[in-house]
This record gives sequence, structure tokens and C-alpha cells, in this order.
Amino acid sequence: MMQTAGFSIRYSQVLRRLAVWCYSGFSFTAGNFWNAVRGVNTEAKRAERLRHIFENTGGTFKKIGRLLAMRIDILPWAYCVELSKIVDEIEPFAVDDAIEVIEKATNKPLAEVFAQFDPDPIVSNSVACVYQAILHNDVKVAVKVRRPKIGELFMSDLKALDWMLDTAEFLSIIRPGFTQNIRRELREAIEDELNFMLEARHQALFRSEAKKSGKKFFNAPHIYFELCSHEVTVQEFTEGMWLWELLAAVEHDDQEALTRVDQLNIDPKLVAKRLMWVNFWGLDEHLLFRADLHPDEVIVGENSHLTFIDFSSVGAMSSEKRQAMQQAMYYAWKRDPLEMAQASMVLLEPLPPIDTIKFTKDLESNYWQFLYAIESKHIEWWERTSARLWLGFVKVARDHSVAMSIHILRLIRACLLNDTIAARLCNRIDHVREYQKFTKYRAKRARERVEERLASQLQDGLDGRVYLQIEELADTSERLFRQLQRVLATPMLKFNAVLDKSVYSLAIIFRLLGHLVIVTLLALGIFYAKEWRMSQQLTNFANAFMRIISSRTYLMVILLLLVINIRTILFRLGDKEI
Repeated sequence: MMQTAGFSIRYSQVLRRLAVWCYSGFSFTAGNFWNAVRGVNTEAKRAERLRHIFENTGGTFKKIGRLLAMRIDILPWAYCVELSKIVDEIEPFAVDDAIEVIEKATNKPLAEVFAQFDPDPIVSNSVACVYQAILHNDVKVAVKVRRPKIGELFMSDLKALDWMLDTAEFLSIIRPGFTQNIRRELREAIEDELNFMLEARHQALFRSEAKKSGKKFFNAPHIYFELCSHEVTVQEFTEGMWLWELLAAVEHDDQEALTRVDQLNIDPKLVAKRLMWVNFWGLDEHLLFRADLHPDEVIVGENSHLTFIDFSSVGAMSSEKRQAMQQAMYYAWKRDPLEMAQASMVLLEPLPPIDTIKFTKDLESNYWQFLYAIESKHIEWWERTSARLWLGFVKVARDHSVAMSIHILRLIRACLLNDTIAARLCNRIDHVREYQKFTKYRAKRARERVEERLASQLQDGLDGRVYLQIEELADTSERLFRQLQRVLATPMLKFNAVLDKSVYSLAIIFRLLGHLVIVTLLALGIFYAKEWRMSQQLTNFANAFMRIISSRTYLMVILLLLVINIRTILFRLGDKEI
């Protein structure tokens, strides 16, 4: 028994899940081999097979597959596209179990909490079921209940995945340490998905900040925190048209659905612009942004009002990276790809040892292609979205072995999904121009904040902190003036701290020698123990040592250690020096 992220898991369960992972890996490899024999082993075929394996295995594999779809930094684009097609729908669990969880969360019988409770869920996925209910004050709500024991199952899957990847890294099949951050971020993403109270807080924060934005065209349902727990959320029920229904009506010219669109006074072009506006607002103004927007997570109401639900996947950026993003968009508007490249490199800090000049040139070339596309009038609608920009950005980063943090991946996915959905609703929309319109809102809000603060200072009088800030501003301005030319001439990029290649190689060699000594001593110990048990006599050390080093098993172990350590050194020698 072991504890992981607050869940108790058994080694027997981890071993069972490990068997499932190994079988899935074998099925994927065997299928690819058979396709290679038939001469049809394409990347698209491999990606489709991987999706089918995740879907057919079901349960937690569906959620993990959807999360892996975000890893466009390590997985080919075809794989990410296929994994994003996974429909996370499975059979609901027993309603009696759901009622038990609700009563445990509220410390009340179900009848005291709800006047009515529909036992048939309206949503059933790998993590939870969602039910309709009515409170005693006649308010209709949606009740989301986490599946029993699903946390333990997810943690068992992650532990099994750890064992597999640790083994692959130890054997140098994968570069040692390569998957550490990926696994950590995957674990954090799943833990966030399982923590319903955290999701409720994200939604409440979004709702509160949406009201402060001054815009009335978007919101999120009210959360009833007194009825919530880590396993249950209760929120107001929202009426309207699903975004996926609107997309289907527009793309397939469904007259019946379009009639309903007209009745609700929904303008698809306005919805597209508002989706982009909310995404810009989340990235630039709000503390969090929605990282994995799906058409089944947005409800379009009367007059094109947007209601966002499901805040289990959100992202956040530091002020430094937020400013870099703003600068990149500004230079996109100014049609300056070199400045776009230098600004966007900050998103990837700390950088590994790379050739920054070539990296910058490759990014600049990618941005030129993007700018050509948005200016052209003779291209497909999807080429006008930011997909070309971000996919090129990821490709350049992958070519230079630059890893991305989960928050930057969520940023990219948020932009890709929002821009794609908006373009499907209105294929002439230009996200660069829409961002420039949004900057006018930002400027207006900044002016309002400054005027409000000045009015407060004038009304209450200047205090000592203002004079201190003025003095600090003068000192900062003086230092800035002295360093301005140097700062502008040289991009301030941060790099990961790495050992010198020779020092690293020497350390690995000493580690290898230590392993050789340990293996030899263990072999001698086993040899002497076996000999003593059989004859009650011990061979002298020299003869025992010669017999050990001539053993085929010993030589195979030594050869394996040599291969592992040499590959580790070669991985490091292939890195660029800073």
C-alpha cells in the first residue's frame, strides 16, 4: 500500500495496470509491424491505431489520451489530432453510489438538499457523471459527482507509467531525465481534473472577474460552495444552445437548427469574435485562461451570450511571459517577424544549450510564412488561423530540442482551439486584427485604473509611499538609461544550468566504474556462497575472480552497463554549448 496525491493505491493494482500498459504497447507495436510488412505503415495509420487503443482500453486511458493530445512539443501533429478526437464517454456508475457521495459531501440526506433529483445523468465520462436537480428554492442546478475509486485508478496508471519510463531511461532507450517533467506535468493535470473544489474555485474566479471586465456577453454558472466538496460540485443550470450545435448548423447549413439560431438572435460571426475576445482577456487580463476549450463546454444563449462551463483545465502565465506574448502579438500587427521571434523566445525560457542565432532565424522564417498567409486572399480559411504560427513554433522548438512547460502548451492549445472554432463560424476572421481591437479595451481599462488611483490620491492626499515610489522610479530610470543600448542589442535569454561536457562525461565514467565494482563484488559473493554450500570450501580470490570475469552472464551485464553509460554520454555530447 502506498499514498500518492492523497489516494491509497496497492502494488497489486499497479501491477495489473502495468500489464494493461504493456499489452497496449505490444498491440501498438505489433500493429505497426504488420502494416510495415504490408507497406502501409504511414504516420496517419499509426496515429489512428494509437487513438483506437486508447478508446478501446477505455476508462482512464481516454482521459490520459486527451491530455497527451496537448503534448504537441513531443508528439507529431498527426498523433495530437487523432488523440484529440477521443470522445470521453463511458457507461455511468450506479446512481446509489452518486447519492452516497452527495450525502457525504453535504452531511444531509438527498431529500433535504434537492427538491427533485434526476437519476439519469446528462453527462458520463471517465472522471464523473453530471445530474440535473432542483433546489428547494426552485433553482435548477447541475450536480457533478466524481466516480468512486477513480482517483486510485488514475494514480495506479501513473505509477505504472513511471515504472515503464524509468526502466526505458535506465536502459538509455530514452534520454535519461527526458520524461521527468512530462510525467510531473501529466500528474499535475490529472490531479487538477480530480480536484472538484479547485475546479469550482477556478469557475467562481472566472465568474467574478468576468463581471469586473465590464462586458456582459460572457459569464460562468454560479457555484453553490456550501454543497461542494473535492468529489461534488453543484452549479446553476444554464439554458441555451451548445456551441457544437451552432457549429454543426453553420457548417452543414441545417435549416431547422438555423431557425432556432434566429429565434435566439444568435449571430455566428459575433460569437466568433466574442470567443476570441474572451481568450485574449484570459491571456492578458485574467489570472487564468481556459486551456482546453471544446464546443461541448460553451453554451450560446440569447443575443449571442456565452456561458463557459468545466474549468478543470486552466493555465496561467508569469507577468514576464504575458508581456512577451503581448509583444509578439504587437509585432505581428506591425509585420515584424524578427521581433516576433525574439519576443516569443522568452516563452520558452529557460533555454537548453542551443544555437540561439539559428533558432531565431528559424522562428523568423516561420513567422514570415504566417504573415504571408494572413495577408493573402487566395488561401484556405484554416491557413488564416494561428495554427500555422503555433505549429511552426512548436516544430522549430522540437527541431532544436527545446522543451515546453505545460502552461505554454496550454497557451498554444487555447489559441489553436479558440482560433479554429472562431474560423469555423466565420472564415474571414483575422485574429491579429481582433487582438488589436482588444488592446483598445486594455488601454481603456488601464486609463480607468490610473484615473481611479489618482482621484483617490487627490481626495485623500499623498502619503509617504507615493514619494518613495517617485524616488525608486528616478533611480530605476537612471539605471535603465545607462543599460538601454546593451539591453536592446542583446536579447536577455535564460538558459538551464548544465555541466560542462567533459565534467559530465568524467562523472558518468566514474559512475560506470562504481557500477562495475558493485557488480563484480555481487558476483563474487554469489560465487562464494554457492561454492560454500556445495563443497564447504572456498577457492582463492585470484581463481574466483578469473572464473567470474569469464562468465557469459557477467560479461553480458558488463556490456549492458557499457552501452547504457556510453549512450548517456553521447546524449550530452550532442548538446550545444552555451
